Formats: sequence, structure tokens, C-alpha cells
Amino acid sequence: MKVRLGDVCTFQSGGTPSKSDPSYFGGTIPWITTVALNNSTVDQTCAAEWITDQAIKESSAKIVPANSILVGTRVGVGKVAVNSVPISTSQDIIALLNIDENKWDKAYLRDFIFSKKDFLQTQARGATIKGIKIDTLAELRLPDVLFDEQIKITKILRVVTNLITLNKKQISTLDEIIKSQFIEMFGDPSTNPKGYPLAKISSVASVKGGKRLPKGHTYVPGPTNHPYIRVTDFQDGSIRMDDLKYLSNETANTISRYTISSDDVYISIAGTIGLTGTVPQILSGSNLTENAAKIVIRDLSILNTGYLALYLQTEYAQEQVKDKTMSTTQPKLALFRIDEIEVILPPLDQQVKYFELIKSIDKSKFTIQKSLETLESLKNSLIQQYFG
Repeated sequence: MKVRLGDVCTFQSGGTPSKSDPSYFGGTIPWITTVALNNSTVDQTCAAEWITDQAIKESSAKIVPANSILVGTRVGVGKVAVNSVPISTSQDIIALLNIDENKWDKAYLRDFIFSKKDFLQTQARGATIKGIKIDTLAELRLPDVLFDEQIKITKILRVVTNLITLNKKQISTLDEIIKSQFIEMFGDPSTNPKGYPLAKISSVASVKGGKRLPKGHTYVPGPTNHPYIRVTDFQDGSIRMDDLKYLSNETANTISRYTISSDDVYISIAGTIGLTGTVPQILSGSNLTENAAKIVIRDLSILNTGYLALYLQTEYAQEQVKDKTMSTTQPKLALFRIDEIEVILPPLDQQVKYFELIKSIDKSKFTIQKSLETLESLKNSLIQQYFG
């Protein structure tokens, strides 16, 4: 059995005091916008402004009692939270009040509304700022389950959500470690404090572009011996294998000069510019899109492939990429501009040590990422099971 959300609560709109009246601001009442809504709990630390009692009396701003449900209806449609302290909100937020707390768990209602976020966003209307009407919220149908069952559902979802948050924090921490390790080992590349040799890519490697596919070509069912690697296959310093396209023998033969090997570094030069990584052995001999280039190191006793790929991902190298990208309707990084990128050349053993360290961190990151994907899939399944 399901009931209308509008039958279990009343709705109160928020409001924004006039900025032209200073007597409305600098008070003791926290006032929030949809930025604060986080599918969890908000309090006074989330205040965008602090307003006065006068603002409540004379403007459209209102007090929302503690433990109410807040829902974004404009500029953040479908975002939701419960406030732990009395608060005031902008007109982009609707507060759900007068809920029978003996029958309805606030966290259960919050999770239900969050589960409908995508639907609510499809209902948003407006020429400039899109929003939903209160009637759209009121007509949502929620499962009428026993209060104890609501508590159980909320606890399960919160456990999974907390694990997702933990996994994301771990990935973020590893990303920060990866960023800091170059500085830790080699110093700030912009100042090169250890005085390592600097070389333009053109002096240590050759840069060659990919090839546009011939007109009239068609992809063939995979896997075949002729994968075709596109920029959309590049991700976080690696090449995704789950959506590769494959070429026929005839098409592959016409562009056979434009293959890549496991000794190459790739870099995207159109679309999302500056994505880099090393070609895995399994994709050696694949064809490369015209929107990417390969960097072939001439002397592997001077420059390590893995080090170069990671170096090109540093902020210093990415700034060079950005500076050398042509600002046109469709921005592009010309091959001769890649030649001009400067590379710091520490001793080879230090390059290899850096590459192995980052590779080890990436393995940990990959494991956590897989766990995160599993948890997010589980949460989506649970939401579908509980709320339909």
C-alpha cells in the first residue's frame, strides 16, 4: 500500500530577505540555500547567511522547526536533508512540517524523497531557472510500512551510504598521495630545486598522431585483432576495455601505420585534452584515433615510459598542455606543441622507483574503486526494492 506524501505532511515555502535592508542580516538565525542539502543532516554550520528576528517578521523568510525535512525545488531540485536545529531557508527550499512522528520516521521520508531525485528533476519546468511545484512533491507515493520497518530500512541504507562515503574518502586520499609523491621525490617541477636535467619531448622522443578512419567504414563485433582506441576509452591514466570498438581486417590494413605498442605513451589532443597513460601489452598493435597521439621514447636508458606518462599527469605538465592548446571552436593540441613540453629527467632508477610506487598506489585505488562500484550498485538495488 502506498500513500501520498501530501497526506502525511504540510508544506512551507522559504524566502529571502531583501539584501537592501541591512537590519535583516547579522542576526542569530541560520539561513541556508540548496547548497547545504546533503541527503543527511544540516545545522547552523551550513548557514549561508545569519538573519534577524526582524527579517522573519517583515520578509518572506520563515522559521523551520528542528527535525523538519527540507527539499530543493529550484537550483538543486530533489536535494534533501533534515535540519537538526531551527533554521530559515531560501525560496528554493520547501519544508515538510506537521509529520506524525509516531507513524513516520523522518530519515525514512528523507531517503524516500532522495530516491525520487531523478524523477523530480524530469518534472522541473521554467525558462531560466527550472523548478517543481509543491503539487509535484505532494503527489509522490511512498510505501506505507510499519514504523519499525522504516527504522530498519533507514539503518541499512545509512550503513551502505557510510561505506560509500568512506570509499570515496579513501580514493580522494590516494589521489592526494599520488599528487604529492612527485614533489616528495623530485621537488616542485616549476623550480626544479634538485637541478635535474630538463629536456623538451622532441629531444628524447618522437610524437606521432593517430589516424581518422576512412569514410564508409563500419565497426565489427569484437573482440578481434584490431581494437580501435578512442579518447572516450581513456580514463584515469588507463584505457578502458569495456567499450572498445573493433575494425575489420580491411579497415585496419589501410591505417596499419598508425598502431601503438606497449612501449608508447598516449595523450589525447582533442575532446578532453591531456589524458595520458601507457599502452598495456594486451592493446599493443591497436589503432589510435586521430584525436590522440603516441609518444615513442627513443632511449629507454634515459627516460622510462611509465615515468613519462605519470609526469604528463602532474599539474606542472598539465599547465604546459593547457598553455599550448589552441583556443578555437574545437580546442586542439597540435603535435608540434607536444614536442615543446619540457620534461624533468631524474636518474633512471628514481624514475622507475616513482613509477612502481604510483603503480602500487593505483592498484589499491583500483580495488577500492571496484568496492565503491559494488556498494553503489547495492544501494541502487536497495532503493528500488524499498521505494520502487
